[in-house]
Amino acid sequence: MKRLLAVALAVCMAALPAVAFAQSPARSRGDIGQMQKLNYFYRFLTTNYVDDIALDEVVERSIINTLSELDPHSVYLTAEEMVSVRESMNGAFGGIGIEFAVYRDTVIVVNTVAGSPAAHAGMLPDDRIVAVDGESIIGILRDEVPRLLRGECGSEVRLDVVRRGGHIPAFDLKRDNIPLPTITASYVDGQTGYVRIDRFAHTTAAEFSRAVSGLGKISGLILDLRGNGGGVMEAAVSVAEMFLQPGAEIVSTSGHGGAEQHYASSGKGALVDLPLVVLIDEESASASEIVAGALQDWDRAVVIGRRSFGKGLVQRQVEFGDGSAMRLTVARYKTPSGRIIQRPYRNGHSSEYYRSHFERYMNSADSVSANDSLLFRTLKSGRKVYGGGGITPDIIVAVDTTVSTKCMRQMIASGATGDYLLSYVVSHRDSLLGLYPALDDYDAAFSLSDDDLADLAAMAKEHGAEIDDDEYEASKETLAIYVKALVAERIYPHGAFYYINNRRRDNVYAEAVGIIDRWQQARRTILQAR
Repeated sequence: MKRLLAVALAVCMAALPAVAFAQSPARSRGDIGQMQKLNYFYRFLTTNYVDDIALDEVVERSIINTLSELDPHSVYLTAEEMVSVRESMNGAFGGIGIEFAVYRDTVIVVNTVAGSPAAHAGMLPDDRIVAVDGESIIGILRDEVPRLLRGECGSEVRLDVVRRGGHIPAFDLKRDNIPLPTITASYVDGQTGYVRIDRFAHTTAAEFSRAVSGLGKISGLILDLRGNGGGVMEAAVSVAEMFLQPGAEIVSTSGHGGAEQHYASSGKGALVDLPLVVLIDEESASASEIVAGALQDWDRAVVIGRRSFGKGLVQRQVEFGDGSAMRLTVARYKTPSGRIIQRPYRNGHSSEYYRSHFERYMNSADSVSANDSLLFRTLKSGRKVYGGGGITPDIIVAVDTTVSTKCMRQMIASGATGDYLLSYVVSHRDSLLGLYPALDDYDAAFSLSDDDLADLAAMAKEHGAEIDDDEYEASKETLAIYVKALVAERIYPHGAFYYINNRRRDNVYAEAVGIIDRWQQARRTILQAR
């Protein structure tokens, strides 16, 4: 039973609705014979094998192995993983509404969600949760906490809390619907608006519309899709069409034996005249590439950053009776100019596929060679754009490795930054808010001292990071801004991290602000250049 392909396919056929097969392309006599063979194998295995078989393990393993022989994005999701997937796609979950961290074996409340059960009950930042429903959780691992705090809306949970000063209140909370925002920051910098979309879910278009409206009158918009791994395709279409004329194609898909489907703007283009810059990087994938590709093809936005991931495959999610699911690649998508964004891969070689992406990620000078066989033209000005692997920005901005050193990356990756941050915020929250009641006050006047950074470096060494003195000195200023922004995110309104980090240390963001400031010139030299 090396692969147990028979079991996987037989179970898949049993689980899928009959309509799926009715709509499939006509099967040859040979195909039908092979399906009958698989069904016969499955029945014979389950009734005649000499030993008892744990079919749940056999089936799950065989499905995983079968999908691993296909493209890199066809995957199996366990029932447990599907819980998180549904929450992410729906933009909400049942819970109490806290952001938490585990520090020195204790669950600490970092912030409460406005309007949530926790906020209404009076839970506060820095409260330490010591018991859930009468059971001590001292020493709990971070990954185990959501299982205790989340649950069906309307269900109840009792939390015992230790608060500064020795007070030990108890909270009886009724779980409610807690939003999972997909917009992680929105603010105005001068007259330029900024909105960052973290992922695309069913709620994204409505969130985005509210975020832009909340910016007021702006001269232009920076849409940040960096790190956005995708999500719901329809949400991407809904965001893109806000910037496009009615009828403008946004994406098309084609699969095995199926008719090509086209998705176009439905006429909701409320932002068609707003100057627009889109930011992408090597982690921008799938739905975010649909948005960036469509806006680039229609000469609607200047795209800045680094070449995107290159995921142009469409998955259909099929759920099984036990709550698990598979995502099977059923189509490829193309941008309006006809570009195929999926980068090359070999079936069954996922490790090779992701390794090549990692190697490209580590190359700060990443670019795409001008291969004429992959040449396309934008739809209004006829500019050259290339397919064959991701979206190549109009302006490529490489990573500044002189300040983002290996030493700094090790300090962050070690986990020391998170521990230091939590300790610092617990100790300094009240004094910081007293000195700097507004985010702008904090941004203008606060800075970490050399002693603060030395403490962080010492903690990073304890966590196993290698601290090179020269690299540490080279990146110390950048590290100070990064940690300052992290502290701000813990004590000021949503999006404070990006408000500080973008404006003080992000060269891609700085380029985008400059483009908005000289928009008419940028249109002539970039969007209208042939």
